[in-house]
Amino acid sequence: MQGPLEAEIGKEGIFDLIATVGFYSTLGFILNSFPPPLDEEIARELRKTPFCAV
Repeated sequence: MQGPLEAEIGKEGIFDLIATVGFYSTLGFILNSFPPPLDEEIARELRKTPFCAV
């Protein structure tokens, strides 16, 4: 029996969706655990104009 998602994007599409969600979840955990290094130019710009989330 075929579910609505499989009918829409197929089995390969479901696999791609699962892989994409898994990749970005893992990337989020890594970036929250180990902050990425910044180039000096980017770090200088962030000190001058910090990012403020609204």
